[in-house]
Amino acid sequence: MNDADKLKAWASHLQQQADGGHISGQMTPAEAEEKATLLSRAARVLSLRATITDGEALGALRSATLEAYLVAHGWLRRPKHGRMSDLWDKDYFEVMLPNDEHRDKVPRMSEALRVLRACEKRSELQVYAELLVLQEAPQTPHDAPEGPDAG
Repeated sequence: MNDADKLKAWASHLQQQADGGHISGQMTPAEAEEKATLLSRAARVLSLRATITDGEALGALRSATLEAYLVAHGWLRRPKHGRMSDLWDKDYFEVMLPNDEHRDKVPRMSEALRVLRACEKRSELQVYAELLVLQEAPQTPHDAPEGPDAG
């Protein structure tokens, strides 16, 4: 049961209690109904199947960020696919990791989000948000680039 389904179940339970007047604790039936409505709305937001199509937003994602995400989530790198991208797989799903300079990076990032959504049973918005957090996180000395030009 995903988060959206859990919220729907809780909302349904609260609504039934409100309708029957059997509210435990300090909550009135009106308050229970209001909370049930809010939970129901939150469940709808979590279950959205939104597709990110903003080229600027997709292009802002760095390949290194997507690669770090794939590693952290147990994806395995396969042999190189051509000159421009790596292929990663997990549970019969494949993600092609584009090079940042590749001309069709944006459609490849979009495709990667769709695959991650399907494999992880999460929304593209949830995956994208996690990628942004990962991308904006400060680098640790282990992650920092090496060499005289680093920094």
